[in-house]
Amino acid sequence: MISDSVTILPHSSHADIIFEYKSKLYKCQVKTASKKERVISKHTGKSYRTNWRFDFRRGSFTKNRSYLKGQVDIYACCIMPLNKVVFLSSSYPAQSIRFSDKQIEEIDSVKSLDSALEKVHP
Repeated sequence: MISDSVTILPHSSHADIIFEYKSKLYKCQVKTASKKERVISKHTGKSYRTNWRFDFRRGSFTKNRSYLKGQVDIYACCIMPLNKVVFLSSSYPAQSIRFSDKQIEEIDSVKSLDSALEKVHP
């Protein structure tokens, strides 16, 4: 939507997509969620809510599950049933994130992209 220059990379690459925006190239790792994940209490064992969960680590087939600095610039968290994308810079400190339906409704995808890219190249 924002770039005419988009390249999809092979499965073995660190990033999934490279795109150009405002004359700069960005490496993007796409994470998808197609269903909500239950949050289960460690104390009672009961499910008390459901959220959209995204894991920012590499697949279990790799020795080092974390992305190294420079391998990825931003993450695109795609929530398939809601047709929504949330962008986060690769400097996001946690290994995973959860979003509620209410949080997703309030997020503007274009604004989240601008915010993530601003953190990559201020």
